[in-house]
Formats: sequence, C-alpha cells, structure tokens
Amino acid sequence: MKFFTELFKSKKEVLIRIILPVAVVFLAGLLTGKITGRHLIVNIITKNSTLPLILFKPAFEVYRTYTLVNSNEPLERLSGYYSMLDNNIINSDFLYDRLQKEKHDFIKRNIIWIMGQSDDLGATIRIYSSVYSSSEPAVRKEILSSLRKKGKGIYDEFIKNNKIKNVK
Repeated sequence: MKFFTELFKSKKEVLIRIILPVAVVFLAGLLTGKITGRHLIVNIITKNSTLPLILFKPAFEVYRTYTLVNSNEPLERLSGYYSMLDNNIINSDFLYDRLQKEKHDFIKRNIIWIMGQSDDLGATIRIYSSVYSSSEPAVRKEILSSLRKKGKGIYDEFIKNNKIKNVK
C-alpha cells in the first residue's frame, strides 16, 4: 500500500492516471465493437463486402480445399479443383501435376477448363502445349475450346505452333 501512496499523491491523481484512461479505452473499444460488429454481421448476411470473408473464411476454405484436392474420391478431388477456382487460387503448375496423375478423363477436362480461367496465360499455354499431343480427344477438345475463348490470335498461334491439323 505504501507503494501506491508514494506513486500517487492523491486519490484524484489515481483517478486521472489509471482509471480514466482505462475507462476511455474500454468505452472506445465497446463503441468500435458495436459499430464494426453490426457492420460485419450485416455484410456476412448480405455478402456485400469481402471484409468478413477475409476475417472468417480463409482458414476454413483453405483447409477444405486441401482436404478435397487430396481426397481418394474423384468427385471430391473435382470439388477441390473447383474450390481452387472459387477462391481464386489457380496454380497452373500444381494443376499440371494433378493433370498428369489423374486417371479420369472428365476430371482432366475440368482441370484443363480451370487452367483456362488462370490469369497466367503464358503458363497455361505452355502446359497446354506440353500435354496436347499425348492427351485423349476429349481433353484436346477442351484445350482448344479454352484457347478459343482467349481470342482468335491466341488460338491460331497455338494451332500453328503445335502443328495441329483437322481442327473444326
């Protein structure tokens, strides 16, 4: 007790130095929480803002995508690849590796389509070129369809560089 009496000369000084700042910080936090919390709840429900998704969703989505992509079930893997697309985490090199490992044509076609949504056009075209000649007809058709959507110039250049004949 002697420590406090030496530190603070009066009860008024204790009030000014300790209790008042704590009360101000507490009230500021409470007010900020009320305003921000209400805003976040409204945005979570209406999904008009990405802020709540950044705060609450990423860890769950990353874990969910990881689990799905590494599943032994083909349809769950396919869901994982689409989850990558939904979360804008398209990694062409990862998808290329998965394309090489997949046994099911319908999944390969979907991986090709998802790669076509990538912003990294150079990597996508490089991968398409490396797998085109060894791919099944359905996968080839998906490659050409994806490139056709990128533009006539890109499509024509791919056809020319890969010496593809009899294209419909």
